[in-house]
Amino acid sequence: MATSHKEEPAFTLTSQHAPHGTFPVLGIWGANASGESSLLSALLFLRTVVQQSHARWAPTDLVPWWPWRLCRDSSLASEYELDFELDGVRYAFGFAVRSGTFEREWLCRWEGTRRQVLYFRSDEGSAPWYFGPSLKGQRTKLAEKVRKNNSLFLSVAAQENPSGPSAAGRTRPLGRAPRGREPRDTDPARPSC
Repeated sequence: MATSHKEEPAFTLTSQHAPHGTFPVLGIWGANASGESSLLSALLFLRTVVQQSHARWAPTDLVPWWPWRLCRDSSLASEYELDFELDGVRYAFGFAVRSGTFEREWLCRWEGTRRQVLYFRSDEGSAPWYFGPSLKGQRTKLAEKVRKNNSLFLSVAAQENPSGPSAAGRTRPLGRAPRGREPRDTDPARPSC
């Protein structure tokens, strides 16, 4: 870990496993009861869902769901979205859960300022799946393995390709998009990414 105390080398911890000899550090701080613990809980939940929804959950298991306590309408979905950069490319992965089931899931990336939807699924509408043209390979086959109520496409893809890259943005080829399946900008179910 590196600090701003350059005159005191004791404040620097170097490692051969860290780029440039330093470890990236994230600090979360705020006033009492301002949501720091909730943020960490949400990140842990997101990681657990991606790692375990397909591999460890039984087909009848419900997705853990905690509606926001301050919302008058407790039937609204809880959305989780992670915006991150991997190998210099920006990605957004997210899902929405309500009443113990997944309602939506998406993965997008940006090439420069242009957003590309890699995939999007929704329980609403007549076309539950959209695969962007840049997602190649056996995506329909993988989508058939997704349990509608409690597993994520990303989890299925990771289980089916355990030797490949494990990060969400490191997609292996999954196939071509069928014509007429692109989400429209006016589609209310379109992801926010």
